[in-house]
Amino acid sequence: MTSPSGLRPAGSARNSYMRGLFLVTLAMLFSSTSGLFVRSLPDLDPWTINAYRGGFMSLSLLAYLLAIYRRATPALFMPPQPVAFLLSATAFGAATTCYVVAISLASSVASVAALSATAPIFAALLAWLVLRERTSPIVLGAAVLAFIGILAIARSEEGSAGGGNGLLVTVLGLGVPLFMALQTVVLKRFAQIDMTPALVIGGFAVAVIVWLLHGIPLLTPKQFLILALMGMLQLAVSLVCFLRGAPHVPAVQTMLIAMGDVLCNPLWPWLIYGERVPFKVFIGGGLIFVAIVIATLWPQLRRRHENVNRMRHQKRQNA
Repeated sequence: MTSPSGLRPAGSARNSYMRGLFLVTLAMLFSSTSGLFVRSLPDLDPWTINAYRGGFMSLSLLAYLLAIYRRATPALFMPPQPVAFLLSATAFGAATTCYVVAISLASSVASVAALSATAPIFAALLAWLVLRERTSPIVLGAAVLAFIGILAIARSEEGSAGGGNGLLVTVLGLGVPLFMALQTVVLKRFAQIDMTPALVIGGFAVAVIVWLLHGIPLLTPKQFLILALMGMLQLAVSLVCFLRGAPHVPAVQTMLIAMGDVLCNPLWPWLIYGERVPFKVFIGGGLIFVAIVIATLWPQLRRRHENVNRMRHQKRQNA
């Protein structure tokens, strides 16, 4: 129901905001369980985990689309610009593969979570290079700070028990935010297209590629259940919650809530398995966290300052 002026009542807007806030927070919490799920499957290789995870996610998202759009669902998979689906599906598949392999090799879930958190920094840099979006020196400085944090995490992985994988973990961990940043740029470039079907394609593609190149073994009932929950809850449900909640929450607040993954992802393995965070990872993650806060809040503070100056200038002209 709307008011006579056509505007939504304040109470309705408040309810939408609170519902959006709840859904975005729920999305972050579900998404942050990735490390816990991987640590719960020590006998499976990362390729098998990623194949089943992607397949279960795609089945869950497909069921969601069928429930919402019913007979119109097939039309969603035939976009006017197929290159958008190709880029989005490829970026998603590559990011999830890098993530699962990196966590499987890393000494700590925290190191991969911190590296993955740099996605907004890479997104800003890619938008600057590809879309020619304006990027302030403060954001570029935040990128430098984030890279210092990345170096600290890389040094920690090199000195861990699995030190031989240190460089590989860092490269794969950085692949996650790079491909996520590419996904962000694609979403901005093709904002008029619903990319959920592209994620369905990406998940199925990962499963098929792993099956062809690596093979997919049969699972025990416990492994099957864990991977089914991982694909459904950690990916599909978190994506749906985010897509439904984000439009009702300010972008800055959404980004800050999503950053909770840096804290929650290492928290669950610590609570369940006693996995500790190395000191250098703690320092590097802290630097990355500060860099993301700066990169997220600075554009908003600058815009607010410009608006205040503009209003003051108008008042002087009208005086």
